[in-house]
Amino acid sequence: MFEQVKLDNWQKVASKILAHISKLKGAYWFQEPVDTVKYNILDYFDIVTKPMDLGTIRKKIAHNCYNNSP
Repeated sequence: MFEQVKLDNWQKVASKILAHISKLKGAYWFQEPVDTVKYNILDYFDIVTKPMDLGTIRKKIAHNCYNNSP
């Protein structure tokens, strides 16, 4: 039970931080994954090997995909 409380608290804190970051100037560029076709950057995945965006992070937090242990 204590582990679940720790997990819930971690998710709440992470979500608050992410919400704050999402409101910062220029954060709109990072809300969704890069559309490589739309922006004609077909070598994007050759350059960026582990792409991440705020929307994906938000989903991963909600689905408990991150390990919060030290």
